[in-house]
Amino acid sequence: DDNIFLKVPADELSDEKVDTPAKMYVPYREKVTMYDAEQNFRMLSGLHRKVEIKFLYENFNYYSDSNIFHYACFFSGKSELDSSRLKGVWCTQHELHNMMSSNRLTSLMKSEMLRLYNIVVACKTYNRDGCRLYDIKHYKPTFHLHDLNKMDVNFNDPVWLRVVKDNADSHFFKFRKFWRKYVEGFED
Repeated sequence: DDNIFLKVPADELSDEKVDTPAKMYVPYREKVTMYDAEQNFRMLSGLHRKVEIKFLYENFNYYSDSNIFHYACFFSGKSELDSSRLKGVWCTQHELHNMMSSNRLTSLMKSEMLRLYNIVVACKTYNRDGCRLYDIKHYKPTFHLHDLNKMDVNFNDPVWLRVVKDNADSHFFKFRKFWRKYVEGFED
């Protein structure tokens, strides 16, 4: 459904922020295969059955040998995590939104959720060139957490981040598109 499993501090007055319940440090590598991701998650969670894992995107730092691979795990029911080592609570999309608004998420978790939200909404609104899919100016589709699993979109593709900022509903869209193509030499 539209629930997310999060590690929430026991004390709401604590300075600790809400974050993902599963993180793992792995020495630098250029790629993490799906097999490695599944094995790492099994080791971290203690779950030994097949889990649906989807690669979302990678953050990398050009100035140091570090990168972060972001994955999402999908479960058919909340009870599937009852036997895991992961500690957290299931939160609704509305609760997640409230946590973001009240600055209760870690900065990395907040930026991850914003990126995913923006790309899902952009894919539902525009094509890869930034042109509207529907002839409804300023159309804003809905976002649901289950969209992350159901949509066939590459969250690692930087084109979608450009479309989020530069699309048919933004000022001077056609001029910027012309500029990118004929002055900067980038084909859309």
